[in-house]
Amino acid sequence: MKKILLVLAFVFSCSSHASLINSGSIEIPGTFSFDFESGSFTGIFGNGADIFWDQLTATERNLSTRFQTSTMASLGLVNFASIAEADLLGLVFSLNEIQGPPGGSLLDINSVFAVLTAEGNYVKAIVTGYNPGTANRDFYNILISYEVFDGVMVPEPESMALLFLCLSALLFRRRLQK
Repeated sequence: MKKILLVLAFVFSCSSHASLINSGSIEIPGTFSFDFESGSFTGIFGNGADIFWDQLTATERNLSTRFQTSTMASLGLVNFASIAEADLLGLVFSLNEIQGPPGGSLLDINSVFAVLTAEGNYVKAIVTGYNPGTANRDFYNILISYEVFDGVMVPEPESMALLFLCLSALLFRRRLQK
C-alpha cells in the first residue's frame, strides 16, 4: 500500500504546471525598462521594471535588473518551446547582467534567458532580433518573445482524477478485507 501511494505521489508531482499569465512579443528601445506582467515599458527610471535594456556606449549593450527588483538567468541557445514551467522554477537566478551584442554575446538572436520578476512570477524569453532604432545604431532595440508563469504548480486535472480513482479503489479494497 505504501508503494502504491509513493507511485501516486510521484505521478501527481510530475504532472503539474504553472499558469500562463501573460505572453507576447516586444521591441524594447535602447535605455528603456520593461515590466513583464503588464507587458509595458516603464521608461528610463523603471518603476516596477523587471529588466533594463542598457546602452552603455555607442557599441556596448547589456540586459540588467538595474533596480534589483528581479533576477535573471542566461540559458543560451536552447529550444525555447521545450523549456517547461517546472524548469524555470529550478533555475538559479542572480542580479548579474547579461552582456549584449556585438560578438560572443549571451543575447545573440535565438538566445534564451529567464527572469524571476519582482512580483514572484517566472519568465522565459527569447531574443528574436535587433533594430537600429531612432539612434540608428546596431543592436539599439532588442526584440524578444516571452511567456510569464505564476510559479504556482497546480496538478493537471487528469492527475487529480487518477489519484481520486486509485484512492477510492484502495478504500474499497480495504472495506472488502474487513
